[in-house]
Amino acid sequence: MSQFFRAGVGAVIRGDDRRVLMFERVGIDGAWQFPQGGVEDGESPVLAVWRELLEETGMGGAELKMVAECPEWLSYELPEHARSAKTGLGQVQRWFAFDLRGDLSDSPPVRLAGNGDPGEFRR
Repeated sequence: MSQFFRAGVGAVIRGDDRRVLMFERVGIDGAWQFPQGGVEDGESPVLAVWRELLEETGMGGAELKMVAECPEWLSYELPEHARSAKTGLGQVQRWFAFDLRGDLSDSPPVRLAGNGDPGEFRR
């Protein structure tokens, strides 16, 4: 097994009412998470989080305003059985906070899986 930690980013999106937007993963009932993903070679964490948000939710600068960045990398090690060639020993992540431009209603402007879209989230 490779001895590395995968670099990643994560995003917390909040509405005017201070509620946060979380997503249930496709294919894993009850697995809720914030948008997140890996940093590609040569990519900065800021560019990576915007790319991940667009890929996973369909939202970008028109819908979101970045308001904070965690000043340091956060890390965690995976249990041995959960490691893979993609994840290595675990992850180091940089987290960002975003405000939703507009209200967080029952129908946020989010791309979800379905209707031919393979998306990562179903609700």
